Amino acid sequence: MGWYDPCRRKNTALQILEWIFFAFFTVEMILKVLTLGLFGHNASYLKNNWNKLDLLILFTELLGFILKLFDIDLSWLPDFFRPQRVVSRVPSMQEFVEMLLETLPLFGNILLLCNFIILIFSVVSVQMWQGTLRNRCFLGDNITRYNVSLPPVYSSSGPLPFVCSAPPAAGMRRCSDIPPYEQNGTTCLVSHDKLEQDLLTPLLDPGNCFDWNDFYNVCRKGEENPFMGAINFDNIGYAWIAVFQVITLEGWSEIMYMVMDGFSFWSFVFFVLITIIGAFVVMNVCAVVIATQFSDSMEKRKRDAACCPSTIETVLLFCKQRLSEPLVQFVTSRFWWWSWSPSYRLAHLMLFFLLILPARRLVDHKIFKQAMMITVLFSVLAAALEHDKQPPALTIFLWISKILFTLLFATEMLLKLISHPRQYCKKKIHFLELCIVISSVCELSTRTNYSSVLQLIRLILHVPYMRVQVALLKKTIGEAMTLCALILLFIFIFSVLGMHFFGCKSQFHDERQNFDSLLWAMVTVFQLLTLEDWNLVMYNAMAATNPWASLYFVVIIVLGKHLLLNILVSIVVQIYKAQTVRLDVLSPSTASIIGTAIWSFSQAQTQESPLANAGTDEAPADNQGQGSEASWFQRVVLAWCKRYEDWFRRFCYRVISNVWFERCILFFLAVTCISIAAERPNIKPLSVVREETEI
Repeated sequence: MGWYDPCRRKNTALQILEWIFFAFFTVEMILKVLTLGLFGHNASYLKNNWNKLDLLILFTELLGFILKLFDIDLSWLPDFFRPQRVVSRVPSMQEFVEMLLETLPLFGNILLLCNFIILIFSVVSVQMWQGTLRNRCFLGDNITRYNVSLPPVYSSSGPLPFVCSAPPAAGMRRCSDIPPYEQNGTTCLVSHDKLEQDLLTPLLDPGNCFDWNDFYNVCRKGEENPFMGAINFDNIGYAWIAVFQVITLEGWSEIMYMVMDGFSFWSFVFFVLITIIGAFVVMNVCAVVIATQFSDSMEKRKRDAACCPSTIETVLLFCKQRLSEPLVQFVTSRFWWWSWSPSYRLAHLMLFFLLILPARRLVDHKIFKQAMMITVLFSVLAAALEHDKQPPALTIFLWISKILFTLLFATEMLLKLISHPRQYCKKKIHFLELCIVISSVCELSTRTNYSSVLQLIRLILHVPYMRVQVALLKKTIGEAMTLCALILLFIFIFSVLGMHFFGCKSQFHDERQNFDSLLWAMVTVFQLLTLEDWNLVMYNAMAATNPWASLYFVVIIVLGKHLLLNILVSIVVQIYKAQTVRLDVLSPSTASIIGTAIWSFSQAQTQESPLANAGTDEAPADNQGQGSEASWFQRVVLAWCKRYEDWFRRFCYRVISNVWFERCILFFLAVTCISIAAERPNIKPLSVVREETEI
C-alpha cells in the first residue's frame, strides 16, 4: 500500500503483489479452518473475533478484485482493512483495541450529545443566516454612463471576502465602507458625485483620480460563498460543518467576523455559546469520560492478571528465586576475602582507608552536593550565554569555562567511581553521566561545539525531583508504546485513504498539505490530528471533490484527536495517580520542617480566625505592641482603641458581618466596573462624560 501512487492509474507490480498477498492469507485462513474447524465448539475459527476480522478483510479484497472486472474502482475499501491485520497479529495491540471497544459505548453517547448540540445550533444558524455570507457589493446603474470596464462584483485584496449588510439587516459593513480605489500606489479620492458635478476639473489635476470603488453601492446576494464555497449557512449540511469547525476552535473567529459584517454585531453571542457549550463543556466531558472509562478498564485487566498469573510468568519467577539464592550466599560470604594473601589484604585495607573512605566521605557530604549543584547551574548559564556574532572575549571566556567545567565533572565522576564502584556501575543514570563527560572531552579535543545541550541533562543527575519525573516519564513512554503504535497505524490507514480520495487533485498542487505521496499524506494527517489549519485542508478537499469530503476530516478529528489522544492523556494521568509520594525523596530534616510549618500554620489560622471568637463576648486580643518607635498619632489611636476595646470591636464585627455591608461593597464595585467600561480614548478631555468618569 505504501507503493500506491495516486498519479498513476495502473501499477502492474502492485496488482501482482496484491494477488500474491491475497493468495497467502487465503491459504492461512484455509489451514486455520481445517485445523480448528469452522464452528461448533469454543475453539473453532469463527469463535475468535480476530479470525472474523481476517475473514472480513479477505472478503473485501475479493470484492475489490471482482468489481475491477466491471471497471468499478473500490480499491480504497480493502486498503482500509488490510493494515488492521497488524492488530490481529500483535497481542498487546489486541488487548488495547479490546479496551478501546469497551470505551466506545460511553464515547458514542457523548458523540450523540455533541451531534444533538451541533444540530440545534445548525438549525438556528440556517434560520438566521441563510445566504448572508453570499452578500457582495455590485456595481450600481450609474456606472453605465461611463465608458469603463470594471468587475461586476467587488473583491477585497485580503484573505476574507467583503461581506456587506443588505437591508433590513444591521451588519457592521456597508458598501460605503469599501476602501478607496488605488491607482499606481495613489489613493483615489474623487467620488462619482463630484465626478458628475464637474467632469473636467479632476482631469486637470494629475494628482487626482476617480474612486471607481465608489460605484460598488448595491449589496445583494451573489453566487459564491467564502473559502471556495465550503463555509455557509445555506442548508443544514453546510451549517453542521461550520458549527463543527467552531467547536474545534480553529478558524472560528473568521466565520464570526463575516457573520457580524453581514447580519448583526450581536451575532457574537451565538458563537460564544457554541464555544462554551461545545468546546469547553462537551469536549472536556468527552475527554473525562474516555479517560475514566479507559483507566477503569486498565485497572480491571491488571487486577485480573495479578489474580491469575500465566504459567510462563510463574516458571520464570520460580527459576529466578532458585538461581538467585546460591549467588546471594556466595556474594554475602566472606570466604573470598580471607582467601587472599596477607600482603594483598593489607594493600586492600590501606587502599580502603586512604582512598576509598575519604572519597566516600567527600562525595556523601552535603557541601559537596551543593557545590556540584552550583557548578551545574553555572555550566548551564555558560551554555546559554553563547550566541551568534559574540565578542571574541566572550568566546575565550566560554572556552576556558568549558575546560574548567569538564575537569570538575570528570573529577566528580572519578570520585563517585572510587567511593561507590558497585552502586555507580549499577545505575543507568551514571552511565549517562559518563557519556556526557566523554562527549565533553571529545569536544575539547576536536574544538567542536555539539555537547552544550548535554549540560542541561546534568540537572537531571543532581536534582532528585527531576529524576523522579524522568522515571515517571520513562514509565509513561513504556506504557504508551502500544498506543503510539496504534496511532501510527491510524495515521497510515487514513493517509492511504486520503491518497485514494484526494491524491493528485488540482487544488493541492501548490500546497504543502497534499495527498500526492504517502510521506506527505502522513504529514498532512498528523497535522489534522493537531488541529493546525485543518479547516484549510478541508476547504481544498471539498473544492477538489465534493462536499462529502468533509466527513473524512470529521472522522479523523473525532477518532484521532478526541479518542486516541485522550486515551494517551488517560494513561499519563493513571501513572501519575498511581505514583504515591515517597518520603525518602525528602530528607528527614526537610520533612520535619515541612510538617512543623504546616502544623504551625494551621494553629495560627485557628487562633486568628474572626469566626472563632464570633460566639463569645470577648474580642480578639491586640497583639500589636506600642513600641517607642511609634509616632504620636499611632500612640493616640492605640490608646483610644485600648480604652474602648470592648464596644468598638464588637461594633466593627457587627458591621462587617451584616449582609447590607456586603451589598454596599458589591454596589460600589459594580459602579467602578461601569466607570472603567465607560472609559474610552476618544472622550474629549473637557467634556461632561470625562468629568463623570473621573468622579
